Amino acid sequence: MKLRIGGLLGALSLGAVAVLGSGSAAQAQQADAELKRLKCPNWQFCLYEHDNYRGSSARILLKNVPNLAASDYRFDNKASSMSNNTGYSVTLYQYKNYGGARYVARKQSEDKDLTNNRFDNKASSVRFKF
Repeated sequence: MKLRIGGLLGALSLGAVAVLGSGSAAQAQQADAELKRLKCPNWQFCLYEHDNYRGSSARILLKNVPNLAASDYRFDNKASSMSNNTGYSVTLYQYKNYGGARYVARKQSEDKDLTNNRFDNKASSVRFKF
């Protein structure tokens, strides 16, 4: 009888660990999402230096930027992830003055790694579609 109770308690504790473990992963994902929202406020388009919304950032408040190198942002060819918290689509261009290859960020979208879209460290200008 003692062996059976011990086995039952062991199974219950393993189940509790599994439930708690999955809760922790969900909480971590929720915390990451909240951190990203805090980093890129509503109505701003944000570029991040590194994947997963990390590193330095450029927060662009509803204005076109024809040259990220010459602007206050100084973010030319540095973007590795982005968050679009605006109600507009935003196009990143490979060259200044809206030239070259393009990457379109839909409204209210995010991309934690621009590498898979072949646009990592390539953005040189930004245009909103108002």
